[in-house]
Amino acid sequence: MDYYEVLGVAKTASQDEIKKAFHKLAHKYHPDKGGDEKKFKEINEAYQVLSNAEKRAQYDQYGRVFEGAGQNGGGDFNWAWQNQAQGGFDAEDLGDIFENFFSFGGGGRRASKKDIRKGKDIQVDIEIGLEETLKPLHKQVTLHKLITCSRCTGKGAEPNTKVHECFACRGTGQVQQVKRTILGSYTAFAVCPECKGEGTKPEKPCNVCTGEGRVKGNETIDFVIPAGIDNNQAIEIPEKGDAG
Repeated sequence: MDYYEVLGVAKTASQDEIKKAFHKLAHKYHPDKGGDEKKFKEINEAYQVLSNAEKRAQYDQYGRVFEGAGQNGGGDFNWAWQNQAQGGFDAEDLGDIFENFFSFGGGGRRASKKDIRKGKDIQVDIEIGLEETLKPLHKQVTLHKLITCSRCTGKGAEPNTKVHECFACRGTGQVQQVKRTILGSYTAFAVCPECKGEGTKPEKPCNVCTGEGRVKGNETIDFVIPAGIDNNQAIEIPEKGDAG
């Protein structure tokens, strides 16, 4: 997929031209307006990269190397020579209309509890010598990151205490918000501020993590860099990023 083709602009397009093309296509393919969700996602992905000067420069040089978004409950741990693109929009862009991607009322889907609980990815760059690429290379690294609380095993409650359904979201972990944008009003689903997306609240929060279910700690990760690995390649280690 060529991001420039997706937005219908030339590679020499200015930021203003890119933004105008994005707004036009977003309006046309918006799920709440009966648009194509798949096409809408492609437009969003292309704009994330091309609207950011640094990401656009990386894309122009290396191509579409922004793969590897985690599909597990925890974040992924990526090793790469270049920086991986991270999502996000400027607040001015459509009033944060895409902050909850595909979470719009009507045509969009609701964010699942798995989406809410996903931890952040962690990426670390590593350099190895040319001779080290000739055979599999065993590596070990210790990361200081968010890990599951050992006292409450991630539940956020003191052991042997009750956990109740959240009164604010009625156990869904989400609350509805009506937002206004230049495209009109829409309903988005946001993480419940009372239970932080859990859908439940502990009767007595864990003394160690204060109900968060995770704490800062160290984790040592063993992995293998395969023989013949090249520049720009990434090794994805599922569920070794921050705990969800």
